[in-house]
Amino acid sequence: MANESQRPGRPGEDLTRKAREFGQDLKTQASDFAGSAADTVKAQAENVKESTRELASDATDRMRAAVADQKLAGADYVGNFAEIVRRASREFDGEMPQAGQYIRKAAEQINGVSDALRSRDLSALVDDVQHFARQQPAAFFGAAVLAGFAAVRFFKSAPESGSRSGGVAQRSYPSDASVSGQIGRSPPKNSAAGPVAGM
Repeated sequence: MANESQRPGRPGEDLTRKAREFGQDLKTQASDFAGSAADTVKAQAENVKESTRELASDATDRMRAAVADQKLAGADYVGNFAEIVRRASREFDGEMPQAGQYIRKAAEQINGVSDALRSRDLSALVDDVQHFARQQPAAFFGAAVLAGFAAVRFFKSAPESGSRSGGVAQRSYPSDASVSGQIGRSPPKNSAAGPVAGM
């Protein structure tokens, strides 16, 4: 009977031991899965961070390129304006030579600004202009007025847009050869103008 009492306990102990082992296996697998999931999430987070950095870097590079392009376009515009001011100064040579000389000097300064735009950083240029305006407000204002006056004078002296060749207001007439080739021919059938009396 002693053996009989041990027999029922053995399967129970065996079952308990198997349940513990199964529980330990489940716990280990869950821990491994949690660690694996955490590593995967960390790796994905690093990938997202790296992608974000690359996008930000690309956006910054594109922004810098766009600013550089605009800066060059601005330098070209200022250079063209300097040329306009230089041409306008010639208008003053006959009437007021002293004013023409000052306007030419202003054109040289404007051309210097154009060169500076091409070669220097934009923030440094803004700082320089602000510094000049604070140090020499009268000169800054005077230069702006002279440049404006010269530009107005130049635009007023420009020919009207309709009188230039190729202008919109200019009419196109047939050449003599095409008119002489049609003398003696009858007008087209769909012509709105009928035959002229006396011909």
